[in-house]
Parts: sequence; structure tokens; C-alpha cells
Amino acid sequence: MPTVTTTTRVSHYLISLVISHIRLSIFRVSPQHHHQNPDRYKNYSRNSFFHTCFCLVKGKIKIVSVSKGYDEVPGIKEWLELKKEVKESGITVIDSIYFDENSITGGGSKYNKDKFDDYELPLFYKDSQREIPSLDELEMMVSSWDKDRQKKFFNKFKTYQNFLDVYTNGFKNTIIVPCDYRTMASNAGSEEYMYKGEGGWSWAIPYFSGVFALALQVNPSLTNDEFLEIVRETAGKNKKGIKVINPEGIIEAIKKSTK
Repeated sequence: MPTVTTTTRVSHYLISLVISHIRLSIFRVSPQHHHQNPDRYKNYSRNSFFHTCFCLVKGKIKIVSVSKGYDEVPGIKEWLELKKEVKESGITVIDSIYFDENSITGGGSKYNKDKFDDYELPLFYKDSQREIPSLDELEMMVSSWDKDRQKKFFNKFKTYQNFLDVYTNGFKNTIIVPCDYRTMASNAGSEEYMYKGEGGWSWAIPYFSGVFALALQVNPSLTNDEFLEIVRETAGKNKKGIKVINPEGIIEAIKKSTK
């Protein structure tokens, strides 16, 4: 199992959520690893350097998971320079810039977390971005229109996929990573947990990092580009055709490729 370490101490609940999401992603693929919330995680700081966690695989730092945005953060120029240096040494920094560059975002399933169909774009997105109708919803909507309007619609969109290609174009290559509707470790104590409806990238980033760390356990020589390709190839899709990360599929694909 990958080792996870964090940065400095002072009390804030967010660091326990960050650790929790790394562990939740690992637990999903490897349920034999019991999900715990050790006391030593409850006193970390919201002001710690970007809520940084280090994932060690076989004793070496391979991933740096950074769960805080970079707006008005002291030392940002030095940090970006450092990112370039560590990349050359084989360390991947997963942060908001990484998510932007690779079309990764958060999201969640309110009713069934085991079904890709139920996943939606993150709650912090604008309603206009999240309200793309499913096939059933679209059929109900179109059936209520007059014949002329229906004819114009069907002339423009021959299939539901045609409709999705237009209205989800901005999300065509997007990967949803869980961050909404989550039950996680709390900083109130080693036996305490909390539920949050709306999350954010600060939760999706450590989840993604945990999956990458597991992938490196299977194949330590796996590169970031190779991992991203497998993430896209194995992804499931929700009702609107937007991709959802598939941790089990990722690990199985890596196992097959390393035989």
C-alpha cells in the first residue's frame, strides 16, 4: 500500500478530508486495506503549504498532491520553478494546474456511487453547465413541443449523441473524479466521520493521486503520460456521455499490460 505523508501542524478539518480522499481511492480498489483516521492526522493546518501530501511508493516520493489553489499564495513563483525541477526527477505534482491541463474535474453521484450513469459534473459549476438533459429528460421535453419545433430539432439532431456532441463539447474530454456527496474522516477524533454534499478540487485531487499511487504499486515504471492514457481509455461514462474515472478498470488494465 502506498505511504502518505503530509505537511505542517495546526488544527483544520480540510487536511483530514485530503488524507481521507487518498485513502478512499485506495480502499475502493484494495478493500483489504482498512480505512482509518489516525489521531495524528487531526491537527494539520489549513495554512500548511497548499495542503500538500506526498505519496511514497517503495520508499520514494513519486507523487505530490496539492489541494489548495494558487491565488495570492506567497512563494508561488518559487513553487512553479520547483515543480519543473521535480518533474525532471520523475515526481508528478498533481494540483489545480494539472487538472486544468488534463481536463480533469470533480463531480459526484448522489444516489449510487458504483454506477457511472449517476455521476454529474461538480456542484460548484454553474447550473447552465450541469443542466444538460439525459436522453429520457430530452425525450420528455421534446414530446411537449409542437410539431414544427420538433421537426426543426430533429433536422438539427439526428441522434441523442449528435445532441451531446454539441451541448457537451466543452466536456468532451473531461474526466470526472469524485468530490461531491462524500463521507470522509473528520478532524474531531480518530473515530469521527463527516458527510459533505458539495466538495471541490481539493478533494478530487487527492483521490486522483491515490489512484495514481496504486497504479505505481502495480507498475513502478509507469509514467504520468502513460497513466493519463489509461485513465482515459478505461473511463466509464455518465448518462450525458461525460467520462468518469474508473479506479478498478485502471488497475486491471495496468496488471494486464505488465504481464
